[in-house]
Amino acid sequence: MRYENSMTELHLWSIVQCLILLTLANGVPVIAKKVFGDWLTWPIDGGWLFWDGQPLLGRSKTLRGFVLAILAAAIGGPLVGLDVETGVLIGFNAMVGDILSSFLKRRLRLVPSAEALGLDQVPESCCPSSPPRLS
Repeated sequence: MRYENSMTELHLWSIVQCLILLTLANGVPVIAKKVFGDWLTWPIDGGWLFWDGQPLLGRSKTLRGFVLAILAAAIGGPLVGLDVETGVLIGFNAMVGDILSSFLKRRLRLVPSAEALGLDQVPESCCPSSPPRLS
């Protein structure tokens, strides 16, 4: 029985580590917008429109936010007991999920930064759960 409890604790800590890095990756771009305003805010989609006439991603998905999110997760990785590479992968995958979420929200004609229950949380949190290494 003692073995089962230690395994549960191990899995719980892994979940907490991932949640901390997800929080960093998703929070840093918001903080950067408040601190830096429009400085270095190049939209990832380049302002392109999709075939439906809506923006591909929208103006709130910027290169600055993408890079800072990955950097924050990379720095946060070792602080929570993971390596830098794992932090980078979690940050990158969280941003890919965020971009997917934005793409879907634009197809639903929701304004940038509009809240959509489920659509804001599921893609962002599922992408980092993919295996970071296949070695």
